[in-house]
Amino acid sequence: MRTWSTTSCTLLLGVALALALSACATPGAGQADFVEPRGALPSLYGSEGASDSSREAPGEDASLESLLSFATEHHPRQRAEHARWKAQAAKTRATGQWMDPMVGYMFAPLPIETRLGPNRHTFTASQKIPWPGQTSAMQSVEKSRTDALARTFDASYIAVRLEIQELYWSLWSLSQEEKILAREIALLDSLEQSLQARVEVGTRPASELSRLGLERVQLSDALASLRAKREVQEAMLGQALGMSTPFELRFDDAIQPERQPPEVDFETMISNTPTPPHLEALASEIESRRAKQETVALKKRPSFEVGAQWALIGRGESMADNRGRDAVMLRFGVTLPIWTDALDARQDEAEASVLEAEARLELARQQWLAKLRESDTRARDAHRRVILIEDTLLEQASATFEMVRGDYEANRTEFSALLAAMKTIYSLEREAIRQRTVRQRYIDRTDALLGKPLSEQLEETR
Repeated sequence: MRTWSTTSCTLLLGVALALALSACATPGAGQADFVEPRGALPSLYGSEGASDSSREAPGEDASLESLLSFATEHHPRQRAEHARWKAQAAKTRATGQWMDPMVGYMFAPLPIETRLGPNRHTFTASQKIPWPGQTSAMQSVEKSRTDALARTFDASYIAVRLEIQELYWSLWSLSQEEKILAREIALLDSLEQSLQARVEVGTRPASELSRLGLERVQLSDALASLRAKREVQEAMLGQALGMSTPFELRFDDAIQPERQPPEVDFETMISNTPTPPHLEALASEIESRRAKQETVALKKRPSFEVGAQWALIGRGESMADNRGRDAVMLRFGVTLPIWTDALDARQDEAEASVLEAEARLELARQQWLAKLRESDTRARDAHRRVILIEDTLLEQASATFEMVRGDYEANRTEFSALLAAMKTIYSLEREAIRQRTVRQRYIDRTDALLGKPLSEQLEETR
């Protein structure tokens, strides 16, 4: 009599099948080493890792770098992009795995009489095996998508930095203009006191005092408008930092946007520039679509199935010499992919998808080059204007004001000429502030388009 129980036989068959399949498991499964996106680390811009202090809300006198470090860790867009990348990386590891093997058991309540004896218990095991290369092709699709999301994360990191940089220098510009307007209003107040005495003794007409009052009201209105703009910019900066409240900034007098466009052959430099993250993301998307095209082609190949069947034969009354011997059968199957109309359509779709992605990459590259040239041109033009205003126009305006003031005190010119000369000086000072900000904005945009600071890019291309 047999002493094997049904449970023991099941376990034995399951262990044997597991050992047999372990040697042919999907290669590389669970062993992929995924690298964090470069943008996850501030080293993308050459700075050191964020310190513990960056986890605390920055103060009103915070530096630009501390604001950037804070936003890198707290901005919702960064967290969302990072989570998308992590999810896709996990999906890549889960893609292309073989189907689980199937283990079956059949029981015959009325034993099936065979020539070798009664058959009551039958065990089966099977495993479906895809065509060689199909698994790796499916993994390539998802791996390329993971790379695309990693580069998208890098581009998002750069975009967050650029947004904060532009808001920072915009707030600096508004604060400097406020100081200039405050000085101009203070000068008008002192002129009003002097002019009031001269009007009272009849040496100057009252219309000049009225004109001075009108000018002061206009300057006060301009100052109020600047303060309103500052509040708007502070609200936008708070949002850019990942905060739910506006963020106020106070600027030290030593803070100045001093960066200047470097003297370099810009066209040669950009021709040697590595591909920026947003273009790398599009290139990775093309690779993903090409891999998908390959998977569609491989689906026209057959897949396989291997299996085994073990029938337990009991000792009966059969006259056969081998009665009681178990029946073991091996099975091999192959699919016949003859219905390929749908696969042909999917392959056409995949080919068209690749062409569309390649065209989008070419368009994006052309736009990128155009924006690079625009940023460089505007930065150089703003730099030219800063030099012109600070080194030439302001000196000429100051000399003109001194001459007009002398003529006014000698009653050789009208009060309006004195006001106009004074307004010219302050207008030029405000314009110099604006052009400094414009210059810095376009230099920062050039950095963002290159994917790293322009100065660092120049060092690498030398």
